[in-house]
Amino acid sequence: MNSKRGFTLIELLIAIVIVGVLAAVAIPAYGNYLVEARRADAKQELAKLTNIMENCRSMNQTYLNCLGGNDNTALDGSLSSDVSSYYAASTSTDIKANTYVLVLNTKGSQNRDVAACHTIGIDSNGVKFSGTVPGGTGFDVTKPDPGSCWR
Repeated sequence: MNSKRGFTLIELLIAIVIVGVLAAVAIPAYGNYLVEARRADAKQELAKLTNIMENCRSMNQTYLNCLGGNDNTALDGSLSSDVSSYYAASTSTDIKANTYVLVLNTKGSQNRDVAACHTIGIDSNGVKFSGTVPGGTGFDVTKPDPGSCWR
């Protein structure tokens, strides 16, 4: 008897189809996971910077120059390299003596995030917002985080 070992063409094609289906599901899910993980990093960075701002104010009675300046350039310089690869400080960032608004905008591949989460930030009152900056056109005080980006 002459028995042959190996896979038939049909078995090989079925295996390729199964791998293709798994890849079609897994690759987009992994991309979404990365976007959400980067957003979590940005939120953590904003929380860390808020602590720096509050500590600075408790020692100096002002928020001015707590990040080495009072605009988006100072905020950009304060971001960790992980966060600055996917987020940039917005020109809406505003630091005054008694108030501040720290705002980050997505950049690069992070722009795949939900549109409402392209802008996230926090202010000196602890209001966590997304989509629109407090005081900006379309900002709703009753719903500062319409995209649920801070959850």
